[in-house]
Amino acid sequence: MSEDFQSIDVQFNWEICPPEILWEVFRYLCNKSLFYCLFVSRRWKNVANDFIECYGLWERIAKEEMDNNGVSFRRKSTLGWRNMLMNSKLWSYVGSAKIKRIHTYRLVNLDKVHIYKDKMILKTEADAVHYYNVKSFQLVKATKTLNKGLDFTENDSMVVALTQTGDTQRGLYLYGKPTPNSCMLDNKTHYVDTGFLFTLEDNVCYVVTSTFVVWACTWANNKWEVRLVGRYYGSDYDRPAAIHVYKGIVYMVTKYGFVLSEVPETKNFHRMFNYSIPQHKGASKWVLFHKYNVAVAVKTKNRRVSICYDKMTNHMRLECPNMSCATEHGHVVFLGFKSGRVIICLTNKTLKKGSKPDRTLRVQDFDNTIRDPRILAIEVFEDKLSHHLLIATKDRVIQLHIKYPTEITELYE
Repeated sequence: MSEDFQSIDVQFNWEICPPEILWEVFRYLCNKSLFYCLFVSRRWKNVANDFIECYGLWERIAKEEMDNNGVSFRRKSTLGWRNMLMNSKLWSYVGSAKIKRIHTYRLVNLDKVHIYKDKMILKTEADAVHYYNVKSFQLVKATKTLNKGLDFTENDSMVVALTQTGDTQRGLYLYGKPTPNSCMLDNKTHYVDTGFLFTLEDNVCYVVTSTFVVWACTWANNKWEVRLVGRYYGSDYDRPAAIHVYKGIVYMVTKYGFVLSEVPETKNFHRMFNYSIPQHKGASKWVLFHKYNVAVAVKTKNRRVSICYDKMTNHMRLECPNMSCATEHGHVVFLGFKSGRVIICLTNKTLKKGSKPDRTLRVQDFDNTIRDPRILAIEVFEDKLSHHLLIATKDRVIQLHIKYPTEITELYE
């Protein structure tokens, strides 16, 4: 080899690498690595986008990257997989986001609030149900619940109505929809006697009865399929207070803090461990998030939310003085308080740093005419590169728009 040839300094610049070679490299990457190629440079972003679109990989990548396969984001948006994933990443910057009120919905004696896609479902204590489009703020329709309605919600597959059937008994009515936009409430009804607790996941409603049997009621092919999930051998003294489905497995927490996990092979529930929190004293305000992490209302003079992580059982709990409600949204948890305070926690970050929440708001800062600031419910709607936070008190729902600086949104557009 000549001396002149040996002296040549050959460097390969990946930035000017032909797209054909990048495509061959992308074929050998895992989904996570492929996703982060979008943030190397503008050129890599364009090539990686084309590659992912060509092979239809957005759904697979999004489910791997998002908590619980992105179930909550699918339920609370009309976005495609790519934009849902980008929105989930934007929550990491909520501390620097601009938040402003864009609308107020006024009703009397609000009771329940739910979001499905771009519709907000509001139920009042008088059993009236109002549907609003959260983009246009317009009333879409109004109806009434049956009997004494305790809760009312729906999705593309079914309408669910929790009712009071006696002095202490409850029951759950499920109405299967022939089409997603159907308004019929007499089509293919299924009734779960003594059902008192439920969660709705796509075309499956998981119901807990007063005998602590958990049923999975599936609406498919225009008929109901009912499956026994399992039974918990407990008592009325310590009945389930919250139910959560994480990657197809049902978890519950009881009033006194026992965490239960579905064991599919045995049709029973395994008692995993107990959240020993002396201050909660059988609290009814429990919310499960991630797998079996919890937020719980506690009685203490300290106003600060305590974030506790147990390495032995690998779980986290948020002990929240005077908490009135909480909502799980993937890796984001919203906490509402009697004082009108709203706290936003990113649980994937909190686990690592164990410090204060990511953002704190007060409803009085957005509407100073509120007489009773107690937070009744918190919901969220995912819009493209922004979020809508809907905070309910007894007589109104305040809609906040969360937007990010241009230098942040440019990374995820």
